Amino acid sequence: MLCNFAKYIENKWDIPLDTAFSLCSRYENGDSIYFLAEYVPNLSILGIDIIAEIYDFLKLQKELEPLREQARKILRTAEKYDDINEENIVLSVSKVEIDDIVASYKINSQSKGRAAIANGLLPLADLFCDEYYGDVQKEAEKYINKEKGLNTADDVIDGVVAILTDRFAFNENARIAIRNLTANDGSLEIVSKKKSAKFENFSGNHGYTNISDEDICFLAHAEENGDVKISVSAPVLFALELLKQNFLTFENSSSAGIVNRAITDAWVKFLCPMAQNAIKEELLNGATERLLRDISMQIRNALTDKTKSAPHNILIISQNSEERIDIIVANNSGELLRFSSEDVRHYGKPFNSTKIRNIFEQWRASEFVLVENPQFADFMNEVVELTTASFAQKTKTKRILLGKKTSPLLKNDFVKKQISSFEKEIQSVYVTALTAIAPFELICEPEILKTLVKNSAIDWISTEKLKEIIDRNLTLLQLEQGIEIGEKHDNLLLKLGVSEQSLSNMRSAKKYGTLKCKNDLKEIDGISQVTFNDISGFVIFPKSPTALEKTLVHPMMFNLANAMCDTLKTTIEDMIRNENIISNYDSDNPVNEFFICQKMAKHLNIGAKYLSLIGNTHHKMLWHEITPGMITYGKVRNITDFGIFVDINAATDGLIHISEVPPYMAHSLEQTIHPGNKVRVKILDVDSKKRKISLSMNFQQAKIPELLEYYSENL
Repeated sequence: MLCNFAKYIENKWDIPLDTAFSLCSRYENGDSIYFLAEYVPNLSILGIDIIAEIYDFLKLQKELEPLREQARKILRTAEKYDDINEENIVLSVSKVEIDDIVASYKINSQSKGRAAIANGLLPLADLFCDEYYGDVQKEAEKYINKEKGLNTADDVIDGVVAILTDRFAFNENARIAIRNLTANDGSLEIVSKKKSAKFENFSGNHGYTNISDEDICFLAHAEENGDVKISVSAPVLFALELLKQNFLTFENSSSAGIVNRAITDAWVKFLCPMAQNAIKEELLNGATERLLRDISMQIRNALTDKTKSAPHNILIISQNSEERIDIIVANNSGELLRFSSEDVRHYGKPFNSTKIRNIFEQWRASEFVLVENPQFADFMNEVVELTTASFAQKTKTKRILLGKKTSPLLKNDFVKKQISSFEKEIQSVYVTALTAIAPFELICEPEILKTLVKNSAIDWISTEKLKEIIDRNLTLLQLEQGIEIGEKHDNLLLKLGVSEQSLSNMRSAKKYGTLKCKNDLKEIDGISQVTFNDISGFVIFPKSPTALEKTLVHPMMFNLANAMCDTLKTTIEDMIRNENIISNYDSDNPVNEFFICQKMAKHLNIGAKYLSLIGNTHHKMLWHEITPGMITYGKVRNITDFGIFVDINAATDGLIHISEVPPYMAHSLEQTIHPGNKVRVKILDVDSKKRKISLSMNFQQAKIPELLEYYSENL
């Protein structure tokens, strides 16, 4: 069902139609956004933020299904349900669009138009809406009925206008046309409710394209606080003219004035407010979506930089009186390690502080954070400068103004744990310094986030949305480091759809030696094919004898890694050690080049720190790890008339039968190959009972483009 929205997704996100179809089907399949962003070639190039946006859109469409069903019931009751309306319902992407289809059949039963119909004025409304050149007043007098409250001809005409107003206002085509007109030719009107330059500068009308996404979000935030009012100004004259073209068929008729009255009422009472609200919501949602995308990228870059930062200690210095200088030792995780103070004997005479120097050296600090109280900042800074002048190396220093307001960080449990025993003055210094340190532990706090991404727009985004973005980026960064079952980050698998029970089963299997490679995950109770696809790439086995098991390469993509070896004339181990080798890959297809040079290079490189275990004879491949179709490297041990024995780091040597040796080598084996040579082989058959492994050098490796196309469609 969701594939019906592929065309809409193609247009809105400007992506190929087949990619849009793929996203729809994968959402219904339950595939994780992390899996799609890392392992599906034609989707990974979109990036996780776009994939997440499209998944949110598809989730909304699922949530709208009860409204669609309600619309069908309304149309069936009105005997208006048909194939055209069904198609319109299916393709509607918002509540407004669904309302368009059924609006004329769910008019308030208490409306003046419905009352007029009940009073028998519908025939007269139809007459006046048609080509009528008679006497309007006399025709209306025929319907006077004091018992029904129709005392005069004017009362009758008012009833007719009410009927036509409902007819025009709830017409599906009219609603769509007015919304489109307002979206294309309207403007934003900002009215400042508070005397402040930052609001008054926006007062007036603005074209939609003349106001930035940041400004729109800022104003929306201000409107929530009652500082401004935002409204969409619709092009009134164009709108009325458009409605006349649709409904005033006979502009010279005697009843044209009545139709015009109804058009004006429909516009003022219904169509204009409807269009204004819909377009305003559309503008705010669009601006927020684009701004969130930018913020997400900034957060991801900041978090990436943070993960590269080695643990280190920081000296926080502050002065809030003439008598002392406060010294706090903290680490870059935000933990408060020590508090001390330096007595000031002669305020106004800067000195070289032995205490600051000793604490700095004792804790091997690498930077200063100077929390400045304007009243004492000059003196404190001079003391620090005199002290650090004697240091062997120049020290990194950050300066930050002491916060005057009570910081929301004081309510954070992590912060309270650090400072509960300190006086308020020291607490204030510490939380101010935290905004400069920006520790991971407090990443969800807006004050910390602003420091990291240096984007004030964070203040205008809902806390819930920010937490969602941070969680998504933190999860992705952690997944990109690989997950070892039984280690501290394996609970990340829960975010990929693994149940608590299945995770417990994995830990047990790892403990008892039955989970030794990525493909073993298939045998874990509770792991479906979808879950296996979602997790198996991210799970690593650092002690495996197989190089690819140590990497983030998906097990279904091991053939791709081998194809890369063929194309780049290299080995798996060399690609793992040196990702620059992969940068030599060149393709006319940008999707293929991106996936190989960006994704596969990164996935392989994760295994570099574990490569020392490769070739260790104490880690021979087990029989269940040797699977037919697998391609690996081995060392020639012996050459006979009937074939070549090769050590593939298994319990026994494998045999390449002479029939599986390429023809150009077979006629003179001893001249073309020698013991100790490294050869690339394919596993043909494995017989653990007879302890036999059949190998081949005659195999055609699939090409990279073919494999990537296959993975895009089938992985």
